[in-house]
Amino acid sequence: IVQGRRGKAAFFVASGEVEVLSETAYGSVRLATLAAPRLVGEVGALAGLPRTASIRALTDVVLYRIGRDDLIALGRAEPELLLSIVAE
Repeated sequence: IVQGRRGKAAFFVASGEVEVLSETAYGSVRLATLAAPRLVGEVGALAGLPRTASIRALTDVVLYRIGRDDLIALGRAEPELLLSIVAE
């Protein structure tokens, strides 16, 4: 996931660790380290907005791409998923 690019999909990190980076005029700034299981990129995918941060693998990762339409369908089937996205 690259900051500034339009979100068209979310990614489920099934194993491994990723870092969340803010790309600034002075370089990348680490905002967080996230371990599996974790959904990333969901806000940009749902809203179709530019990514607010970059995500980079820190270890070997297994991830699954979830397209916007599939993410919306999952949210309809499991409203708690959408509530957790909004809460986060």
